[in-house]
Amino acid sequence: MRGFGSYLNVDSVIHRLHPGVKLSALLILVSAILLFPSIYVVLLSSALFLLPYRLAHIPGAHGLKLLQRILPLLLIVFLIRLLLVPGAGEALWEFFFIRISRESLADSLLGTFRLLALVLLFALFARTTSQNELAYGIEALSRPLEKLKIPAGEFSLVMIIAFRFLPLTSIESERLIRAQSARGANFDAMRGGLFSRARAFLPVLIPLFVATLKRCETMATAIEARCYQGGAGRSRLIRYHLARRDLWALLLTVMYIGAGFFLVLYV
Repeated sequence: MRGFGSYLNVDSVIHRLHPGVKLSALLILVSAILLFPSIYVVLLSSALFLLPYRLAHIPGAHGLKLLQRILPLLLIVFLIRLLLVPGAGEALWEFFFIRISRESLADSLLGTFRLLALVLLFALFARTTSQNELAYGIEALSRPLEKLKIPAGEFSLVMIIAFRFLPLTSIESERLIRAQSARGANFDAMRGGLFSRARAFLPVLIPLFVATLKRCETMATAIEARCYQGGAGRSRLIRYHLARRDLWALLLTVMYIGAGFFLVLYV
């Protein structure tokens, strides 16, 4: 069963991009989405991200399932920002401490579409970038840190292990919840207060913590058994080289930033 962060192994232009280029484009686009204060830029981002989905040969059903999953979250974010964040200007509707104005409505739409654009972007990156490519990209971008005596190889290893542990921990927690439910654990108490929720989670948290520590110890033993000594002097089975498509991808990213500045300044 494929989840949000599962890699889709198909042959496409997006998949064949250099990992460092994909990671660089991701960081640039995320920064632009978060920093540009124009809703037109965010709407443009949400619309433009549909083209890379097409180029990556990602089935439309995957996109629809993703939208179905995040739609409740988008509605919650929109309502919280609309009802609890007061805006300046003339009020369109007012009730006790709730005050809705044109500015608050625009700010709520901006925050909601910004979240949508980020989810689409990260989902596209996760679908088109394997864990090995992610490690290569992180190591390639962190090379300048070696001048500050920060080892790029070890840094990328720590990052990729952290990313790999997230889905493993989620799967392990689901397995423990099913196992504890079969043994008679009452997770309905989670509907109560803070202490009742903590008590309900104790049969899951303690085994999960122990299993995570065991997995960490096993991974450390495996790394030592393979005589890992850092990234210096390591050879690679697969080497990535910049191609013309990578330059086009960077050019399109720069053009997107230019279009964002144009919309902010003149629209």
